[in-house]
Amino acid sequence: IRYGLQSGGYVKLSVSNLRGQKVVTLVNGPKSVGEYSITWNGRNAYGEEVPTGIYLCSLEVGDKQLSRKLLLIK
Repeated sequence: IRYGLQSGGYVKLSVSNLRGQKVVTLVNGPKSVGEYSITWNGRNAYGEEVPTGIYLCSLEVGDKQLSRKLLLIK
């Protein structure tokens, strides 16, 4: 998952299922301006594998939020 920040701030990048239930938080902390990349290993916050399917990736920076669909294929 690649993302870029035009201004620094507190960043939260999380993956949720289509029911809106949070699966895992990948980033949760301050970041400076720049380009970033992180890999989601298809596991939830407890380290358990999640099933193949569509998930939502949400990026929150300050008061702004952006969501995209992810397709997990095993």
